[in-house]
Amino acid sequence: MTLPQGRLWFWFALGAIGLLGLYLVIPSSTAIDRVGLYLLPLQLMVFAHFPVVMGRRRGNNQTWVVVVLAYYAVVEFVWLNYATHAFAWIPYQWYPLVSEY
Repeated sequence: MTLPQGRLWFWFALGAIGLLGLYLVIPSSTAIDRVGLYLLPLQLMVFAHFPVVMGRRRGNNQTWVVVVLAYYAVVEFVWLNYATHAFAWIPYQWYPLVSEY
């Protein structure tokens, strides 16, 4: 990681911590939630490095990779099955095969 990238992720992390502090002071704020969506790349960056940080040095860290993938699979499953507008996000719904239209 280069120095400019490190600075960018530092500011992303600082922003996320700041939003957490704001959320504790002002709960249920839509503005805080929407700004938090811009910080989702931080979550991707952290989880991408999770197997390297938590795993063994120069070892096989496939268990941690599976843990991260399982976490994202559970999040996706819950969202697609329990979100009220999830049907609108599933692509390639062809009229004869879909009964919701």
